[in-house]
Amino acid sequence: MERCVFFLAGALTPLHVGVGRSPGVVDLPVARDGFGLPFLPASAVKGSLKSLCIRGCVDDRQGVECRKCLGAFGWDLRVEDVGDESYASPLVFTDGVLLFYPVRVEAREGDSVVTRFAYATSVMQLAQVAGILEACAVAHGDVGVGELLVSLRDAREVTGEVEFVNNIPVGGVGMRYLSAERLGELGELVGGLGRLHRLLLSGGVYVFEDHELFREVVEAGILRQARVRLEPATKTVAEGALWTEEYTSQGAVYAFAVFARRVGHRRALPPDEAVGYLRRLVGERDGIVVLGGKETIGRGLLKLVEAR
Repeated sequence: MERCVFFLAGALTPLHVGVGRSPGVVDLPVARDGFGLPFLPASAVKGSLKSLCIRGCVDDRQGVECRKCLGAFGWDLRVEDVGDESYASPLVFTDGVLLFYPVRVEAREGDSVVTRFAYATSVMQLAQVAGILEACAVAHGDVGVGELLVSLRDAREVTGEVEFVNNIPVGGVGMRYLSAERLGELGELVGGLGRLHRLLLSGGVYVFEDHELFREVVEAGILRQARVRLEPATKTVAEGALWTEEYTSQGAVYAFAVFARRVGHRRALPPDEAVGYLRRLVGERDGIVVLGGKETIGRGLLKLVEAR
């Protein structure tokens, strides 16, 4: 791997990145990682970005933009037959790790209980993101994720005052608090995701030492929505066309990296050019990515910001 760029992805709407139909209580659950938390599959983000440029290839297969699109994201069956032209993409996306999740915090102040909105995370999530940064091996030391782990030693303990997070009782558990100011450049990146993200960040970040309790808090914040399909003529619910879908909360923040490698094919772009094309594609749309459709299983809007 010759190049790497690090992104934060913020959910601008409730987000469904699914795994297809499930035999459980929820018909269409969101994708979860091995630790039981929602995540962004690499194919969901990469597929959505590729769809932004591949449309023009169908009409102009020999155009400059089409060649750059295929050179960055790899060969595509919709543009040409397999033949001898099949080749992999020089861009390798990691899965998006859940970094911060929006929460409603009920804390005791004196004789009363106040409600505030903030972010929550866990030591495990911070360690995963720090691992991505280390693998990225680029100049991101000031982003703050690695330093964030160190700063936990000096973070203010809040075990005694916080009673509920997303209606989950947390009194007496190990928990620390980080203000937005303590997040440094990482906080600035989160603020760049949008107004809602800045508002949530102003409430600070509650860091759970117990990963399982953090998972319960996230589960309590997931929306489960019943959906139906209507008969076109009568506008009544079609027989058997009732199902439930899960959505993670808008305002959630994920972290992922994109590595650029050298691919031994004349059509593939060199790593520097592939990264440059990716940055231009994201920048032209102000970082807005639409999930769902033919490229991905899901629904929702993301905004990407890059750590420079």
